[in-house]
Amino acid sequence: MTFSRWCMLAASSVVFGCSGNDQGSSCGRFADGPVYVLTWNAADMPASGATNASGQLDGMTEEPPPVLAERQALGQLQAAHTQCNPQSRVELVRADNREEVMAQLVAGSDADVAIVNSDQVIKRMCQAGLIRTLEDFERQPEFFARHIRDQITLNPAQTADGPLLEGEGAGAQLTLCAVPIAQHQLNRLFVNLGSLPGALDPNRWTSLEGFLADLEQLPPTPLFTVAGKDHWTLSLTAFENVMIAAVGYERYREFWTGYSLRRTVRTGVDDKTIQYDSEPDLQAFEETMVQMDRLRPYMDVTSESKDKEAWQDFVAGQGSFYVMGNWRDPDTVGQPNIARLNFPGTDGYYVFTVDAMVIPSNARDPQNGFGFARTVTDPTVNWQYNEIKGSDSVLASADQAIATQGRQYVEGLPLLLTAGDFAQLQDRVTVWLHTGDKQQIIDYVRREYCSAGDRLTCPTLSEPRGVH
Repeated sequence: MTFSRWCMLAASSVVFGCSGNDQGSSCGRFADGPVYVLTWNAADMPASGATNASGQLDGMTEEPPPVLAERQALGQLQAAHTQCNPQSRVELVRADNREEVMAQLVAGSDADVAIVNSDQVIKRMCQAGLIRTLEDFERQPEFFARHIRDQITLNPAQTADGPLLEGEGAGAQLTLCAVPIAQHQLNRLFVNLGSLPGALDPNRWTSLEGFLADLEQLPPTPLFTVAGKDHWTLSLTAFENVMIAAVGYERYREFWTGYSLRRTVRTGVDDKTIQYDSEPDLQAFEETMVQMDRLRPYMDVTSESKDKEAWQDFVAGQGSFYVMGNWRDPDTVGQPNIARLNFPGTDGYYVFTVDAMVIPSNARDPQNGFGFARTVTDPTVNWQYNEIKGSDSVLASADQAIATQGRQYVEGLPLLLTAGDFAQLQDRVTVWLHTGDKQQIIDYVRREYCSAGDRLTCPTLSEPRGVH
């Protein structure tokens, strides 16, 4: 990677419209009346989502960019739906954050559609009947990018049990549980060129080792801005970036899922138990923590900021590096000192997560929910929505865009059905940041892993797993 290959984001202006052909159009006949949309992006947004002549949300122009980009995209989506369905309008059901969206769904929300992060929770909710399966939705799994299909579908042979075991599920019909609307790249490193120490040379950052060696010529100094109150940002740094760069995707994936170690034991006609035949590759985890220890002297251990505030500190020059997903890309518009690149050592990967829509089982009008989902997956609307939001399209045509860049799609940690709960992992990483005690993370992971013994039986498929 050379310095000249760094990608600087250019400003763009997009006007929404539908594609207008019979196969792809969502115009005029798919929704009638209000569509109630539950979303975390609407906490302070006008319920009507009205836009002015410039396509900006009324009353939102003073919002900081991290808020404005997300809500601007949502506002444009509302406008596109009304344009395509004149008898319908979008009403936003507010939630303060993603966790509250999930809590409302579990409590039986009657919204027509909800926007969620697509992870293994979707499959569990689908199995539990909290959200509708979408057999009647005309956008079938093949409409979406190949690597996304496993995140939004149930396979009768595998249910929510992650990758199929050998010989299972061949030719089985997939059941759609969610409609993907956006995918995000997690292995991003943002660089403030204005505050970057002159001794550092980006041309040496072709690998994780090259990057760390470049940093280590400097005395310890807080070059990495950290969102200390948003613990998930540390897990993002450690596991979607440093771990993949340190040990490679295959060892990363096999460690968290235990897939290479497991076998199926039939205990009854409809019951299946997974057993693990050996210990997990704890060395892969330990190697990751060794590299995190090398990174720690250059991280701001005093931060008590949330992501939004931490980003603003970074842009203001209080730090040189910020690890975050590409949803921050729009926030670099008009910031000539902010550059972005793949995290060193992950050039060959696109580590992804997905935003998706689900139809609650108690939806007031599920057909209107389908109508809104059809608007969002209109090819023209979806490409334009993602351009504004800073994400990438989920359509089947998106596969080729990444392939031509020579990158491999790999799942971010929330998309993996892990071989354990790991509910306190993010808190443990925070303890390490403040104390330097990496052994407490390693010990915790060893205890939590399903394969604590030689052949410890893990939960059966009917038992719920915790959310990591």
